[in-house]
Amino acid sequence: GADSAESATGSFAISDEDGNILAGEFPVKVKQTNSAGTVETSNALVVIVDTTSSTTVSAAVDLELDEIIISFDENLDASSLPEANDFIISRDGVNFNVQSLQITDNNIVLSLLEDLTPGTLSIDHIPGTSPIRDTAGNEVAEFGFIQVVVADGYIRGARVYVDRDGDGIAGEGELLDGVTTDSLGQVVLSDDQTGGHSIIIQGGVDTFTGAPNEIQLTAPAGYVVINPLTTIVDSMLSTDDTLSVADAEDALTNALGIDLDEG
Repeated sequence: GADSAESATGSFAISDEDGNILAGEFPVKVKQTNSAGTVETSNALVVIVDTTSSTTVSAAVDLELDEIIISFDENLDASSLPEANDFIISRDGVNFNVQSLQITDNNIVLSLLEDLTPGTLSIDHIPGTSPIRDTAGNEVAEFGFIQVVVADGYIRGARVYVDRDGDGIAGEGELLDGVTTDSLGQVVLSDDQTGGHSIIIQGGVDTFTGAPNEIQLTAPAGYVVINPLTTIVDSMLSTDDTLSVADAEDALTNALGIDLDEG
């Protein structure tokens, strides 16, 4: 590591022999040498070097305030505001406009120009010229969320699983802890949580009838509506590796004589 400081600023780097910045906790002692001799601090100062970017934890949609609140695992630099057009908020191909945004602690709050109503939603962030940074100065990478609607009648309080092994079974290790659908059957999931896998829904209560939901509902990756029809599509895909999503949808719509909205 470095054993000297740049004299004009007193700055120093903690790096390996190739000049790569190291991360972690490092005890540092200060030593100064001049014509009067050498002075060294008796106690080491612990310096923490953080080179890991903050990542998203969750997102929430506030229908009353027309806001989207995105939470991160670390506090953010409030002076490093992204541009409004770095966010793409859409529903069924129609975009919402971000009117203003603010950073408070580990949250970014997006205030939308249009009224937010219940339903599916896609939330994407693509870093621009003014990236989001955490308080250590690390830039936040691209991220995305989808608000999914579970509907066989809206199902509230349903458990959400990610079918990571593709077996169609809600495994214990696939449960998203603390994630359930709200009173409108809605739940917001991040791209990191879903990881391109099918979603499995179990339990909850049908808000139309008040009866417990006793059937398992699933949907292929990328769907923002989960219902009995998407469950059939997902089952077709899991039993026939040669089928594409479009093929499965076409087969289902032809068999039932209906139009299937992917969502």
